[in-house]
Amino acid sequence: MLPEMSILIPFMLAVFALSITPGPDMTFVATTSGRSGMKAGLMAALGVAVGCLVHAGLATFGITALLATLPGALTVLKIAGALYLGFMAFQMLKPAKKVEAPEAVAEPAPARRGNPFLQGLMVNLLNPKVGLFFLAFIPQFVPHEAAHPALMTMTLGVLFNLSGTAVNVTVAIVVARSAAKIAATRRVKAVLRYITGTIIGAFAVRLAASDL
Repeated sequence: MLPEMSILIPFMLAVFALSITPGPDMTFVATTSGRSGMKAGLMAALGVAVGCLVHAGLATFGITALLATLPGALTVLKIAGALYLGFMAFQMLKPAKKVEAPEAVAEPAPARRGNPFLQGLMVNLLNPKVGLFFLAFIPQFVPHEAAHPALMTMTLGVLFNLSGTAVNVTVAIVVARSAAKIAATRRVKAVLRYITGTIIGAFAVRLAASDL
């Protein structure tokens, strides 16, 4: 069930503006695509999308609001998310094992470990700010007189997710194609890995230090 166009248009404009704003999800998708290729980047984007759907469902049925009332529940989730991002940053910043191989390598290096879909899912699920955002943002666009407010809330959550997924898929494709052209040597790949690892590490610190 969709709201009227007078509500839907402002909602989608706001959603698009939020979707193109860089955050941990987009950074992870871009990093994965640049390091491990387009397929891995698309799987990471899919994992993020599934995580967003879970958050949308939890917010729709009041689970997020319930967690917010439990002392320390969101703090524990926030710390877990920060630790997970920090672990990912550590894996990227950790010096790679030296191997004897030709200097020029055209293809992106495969990911060291982990499933990009599951990693994308965890990056999103362990960020309590995503659930709190759905809880605070989407209800603003659900009319009080709506016949089925829960259904409309979930529908808007799905639309939000589709917009974000479209942006993340685009990022994955663009980054993968660009990386194939510029990351021709180990040195360039190492620099890109350190930059993205530092960015993800910064997101981990920011999440850990943030107020919920």
